[in-house]
Amino acid sequence: MQFLRRFSRAPTAHRACSSARRCPQNTPMSLFEIQKHLKDKIGGNLATLIRVLSLFDCKREGHIQQHEFRRILDNYGIHLAGEEFQRLRNHYSPNNNSTISYELFLDKLGFSLR
Repeated sequence: MQFLRRFSRAPTAHRACSSARRCPQNTPMSLFEIQKHLKDKIGGNLATLIRVLSLFDCKREGHIQQHEFRRILDNYGIHLAGEEFQRLRNHYSPNNNSTISYELFLDKLGFSLR
């Protein structure tokens, strides 16, 4: 079963937990946990991620569509459940826009574009 989990596309991000009691698999992650997971995944791929985000930014305004943002996260192996993505989206798009500021996203995660 572990083999199948490793090579199948998981619908939610995996957590690093020391015990199942502290971290049930079906429990959605908090915003803090999602951000920590993102920092871990993005760390060594920052330059590539910035290039990918800017490719989707047609108007060069620092914003991309939410569905494009989710697709990029999925391609980087960051699979979030619907509730987790909504939590992330609400944090980085507080005005409930259809776009997400990737500059703000990276800045709040502690990565600088400059």
